[in-house]
Amino acid sequence: MIYVMPAGYRNYYVNDYAGKFLYEDMFIKEFVPFIDSQYRTLADKSHRATLGYSMGGFGALVLPLRNPDVFTVSVPLSISVRTDSQYMSEDASGWDDQWGRLFGGVGATGESRLTDYYKQYSPFHIFAQADLSRLQNLKLYIDNGDDEETLCRSNEELHMLLRDRNFPHEFRVRNGGHEFQYWRDALPNGLHFISDAFERKPYRGDVKSLIKPENVSKSVRLVNESQYKIWLPSEYATTARQYPV
Repeated sequence: MIYVMPAGYRNYYVNDYAGKFLYEDMFIKEFVPFIDSQYRTLADKSHRATLGYSMGGFGALVLPLRNPDVFTVSVPLSISVRTDSQYMSEDASGWDDQWGRLFGGVGATGESRLTDYYKQYSPFHIFAQADLSRLQNLKLYIDNGDDEETLCRSNEELHMLLRDRNFPHEFRVRNGGHEFQYWRDALPNGLHFISDAFERKPYRGDVKSLIKPENVSKSVRLVNESQYKIWLPSEYATTARQYPV
């Protein structure tokens, strides 16, 4: 695989309500085509995956939900997402600076925070739609720690919604919280899930023996660019092979 890690800033990988920072448009319309033009990629939706944690977990889920013609594999970790009730009751200052800024309604309270724009990006509202056929090819693996304060509730509520809608997915709750050790330990199984999906194989199931980071680094090389980092397979320069991303 080729791994690309773009800077997400504080925009949750979405187009903000004010239209001042159209991150999703940049990502889908400019960045993905740029990567395909610069590197030997398998440039189709079945060979593209998203993986991220926290804010990146939100992006890793929402980008495929809104763009199923671009991505069909998603591994969101510790998704920074809110149920409607959490969204409505969040502290005003934190809400205005984050969710209100992104989805509209700065200064709003209660149900008035549930703007139409917010609903276009809320996984809860997207998965509650009557017709989910456009998402039928999405392969989804969610992983969340049991010490995750409010995210325990929201991630579990999302899992229950998916279960009630009979939407196929993998859901894991492991020991840990909002911390890098948890996300590092999630990577081997998350990457196995992605690899099996790329090869159109059933998921092999979780493994307990985790890969140590020092072993992973030997098989890839890092290229630094201005707004993203990219890891290429070690044999990339000597073969004409195309790779999933």
